[in-house]
Amino acid sequence: MQTILVLAVFSLFMGILSSLVLGSGSNSAQLNKALQKETAQYFRAVEQVVNSELTPNQLEVAPPSWTAEQILTQPALRQLAPGRWGDPMRDSWGSPIRANTRFLRQNIALSAQAVAPITGFILISAGPDRVFQTTLNSPTTLAALQGVVPPSGSDDIVVAFTDEDSQRVVLANLTTRLERIANAMLRDYQTKMTIYRGTIEANYRTTLQTNPAAAPPDWNTLLLTDPNAPRFADITDTTVRNDLGVTEEFAYLERLLPGNGRMEVTLTSADLRQGATLQLVNFSASPSPWSVVNLSIPLKGGFN
Repeated sequence: MQTILVLAVFSLFMGILSSLVLGSGSNSAQLNKALQKETAQYFRAVEQVVNSELTPNQLEVAPPSWTAEQILTQPALRQLAPGRWGDPMRDSWGSPIRANTRFLRQNIALSAQAVAPITGFILISAGPDRVFQTTLNSPTTLAALQGVVPPSGSDDIVVAFTDEDSQRVVLANLTTRLERIANAMLRDYQTKMTIYRGTIEANYRTTLQTNPAAAPPDWNTLLLTDPNAPRFADITDTTVRNDLGVTEEFAYLERLLPGNGRMEVTLTSADLRQGATLQLVNFSASPSPWSVVNLSIPLKGGFN
C-alpha cells in the first residue's frame, strides 16, 4: 500500500516534468530544477519504503552481504526508479548513483532484551553538472554516515538515513503482541480461579453444616496439591491458542521470514498451577536476523 501511494505521487510529478520537457518555452534551468526534485523524491521514496515495508516485513533490509544494487533492485524499490530511465542505480540525468557499496550495518541494542541489525544508507547524485563533489570515505559508524553532506556550492544531492526508527517500531509491535498473549492467559487463569475458589468455598460451607469445627481451606496447600487447581493455559497447543483468541498474535510473532529465520514463543514453568514465564526468543534451528531477542513476561498464579 505504501509503495502504491509513493508511485501515485511519482506519476503526478512525472506529468509535470513532461510538460516542462515538451513545452516550447521550457529552459534548462527549469528542467534541472525539476530533475533535482525528482531525484530527491526518489531518494526519499527509497527511505520510506525501506522503513515502512522492507524492514518491518523482513526484520532487516537485506542480508548483510548484499550490495547497493542488489538492495535497490528489490521489487519494492525498483519500481520507484526515476521514470525516464527506469534504472534504480541512475539519477534523473541518467548518471550513476553513488552509494556505499555494502550498506553499513551494525547490531544495536534497542533494549536490554533485543539487539537488532540497523542498516545505514547513503545515496548521492552528482546533480545537473554530473560531477561528484561529495566525499564518501566509507564511513564505519551510522553517525558518521549520517554526517555526510555535500560541500558548499555543490549541486550534489545527498540523502543519508538508517532504519533504526523502523526497527524500534518492530520491537514495540513484538512487545505488544506478546503482551496480548500474556493478558489472554491471565484472564483465562483468573476465570478458572474464580470458579475454583467458589466451588471450594461452597463445599466448605456444606461441611460446616455437619462439622462446625472444620478448618477453613488452606489455599496455598490446595494450590500445590490439588490436581484440580487452576493452571495457566499451555499455549504450545494450537487449540488452546484458538480458544484464547491469540492465533493472529502467534502467526505474527512466529512467521517465517524471507531469509527462512524466525522467532518463537515459549512457555516455561515448574508448575502451571503456580505461574509461568512467557517469552519471545529466536528459533534456535533458524534464528531471525536479530542477534538477540529475549522478551519475557512473568505470569504469577495464586489466590491473591
